[in-house]
Amino acid sequence: MFLMFERRNFKSFITFDIYTIVVFNFILILYLLLLFQPLGLNKLPFYLVFIISLGYSIMPILAYTIIVIVSKPFVYKKWSIMNEFIIYNCLLLFIWFLSFMYMTFCNEMLRKIWFNIQEKTETIDYPNFKLSIFYTLIIGYAIYFLNQIFYNFYVEYRKSNLKEIKEDFIINKKITLKGKNKNEELTIMENSLICIESEKHYINIFFLNETNDKLTKKTFRNSLKNIEFQTAKNHNIYRCHNSYLINIKMLISVRGNSHQSFAKIKYFPNKIPISQRKINFMKKLD
Repeated sequence: MFLMFERRNFKSFITFDIYTIVVFNFILILYLLLLFQPLGLNKLPFYLVFIISLGYSIMPILAYTIIVIVSKPFVYKKWSIMNEFIIYNCLLLFIWFLSFMYMTFCNEMLRKIWFNIQEKTETIDYPNFKLSIFYTLIIGYAIYFLNQIFYNFYVEYRKSNLKEIKEDFIINKKITLKGKNKNEELTIMENSLICIESEKHYINIFFLNETNDKLTKKTFRNSLKNIEFQTAKNHNIYRCHNSYLINIKMLISVRGNSHQSFAKIKYFPNKIPISQRKINFMKKLD
């Protein structure tokens, strides 16, 4: 469930809001365990169920926090999809390891203290070694990809809401854009941003320099999808094409037909292509 707050498409989960994730998942896991009482917890008194569930809720949080602390410098230094895949799998396996060890510990404590049984036996149910790894990986991957699908829909809806765009038009907010490499960060006012262009594994940010109002370009290692997620709350930053995010406040005109259209924006010398499925929306803004 850590990925419910993810705002990315292969953006490193190391950049998540850690505190939000920890609080949300602790409450969610504890609630689900108390509600369904799996693993034979329904055989125990409620106060024992609560204590054991509390421990279960802490294990994934502990695993996530440790992975974030250990891998954060490495991810910021050199990020790639392969690094993301390796670190995420390490997270899932670490969650499995801590949870499995905790289950074993609970079984021993219940056997000796609560049930006063000396011989080796199971007092709570849990899947065998291989099945527990399998369940952890499958559920982890399912949550990861479902999050991508649902959040993509959410961003698309927010960015296509004309009412919110019009209400936001006169507000000049601060925008912070981050790259994958360390120290790649830019904070500017929304009215200074012109557009963001994708170029292979990099993005070019075009904005007006606050000191001399000249067109300035800054390049970060990142994908346009990641930047789109970073600007999800800025309704005037719109993805009009696979290779471009534009500031709608800078829009001058939209020209072309239903098959091929281009946008002209202030201070930018080149015409910006518009995807076919976004032409009608862009014309409403013209």
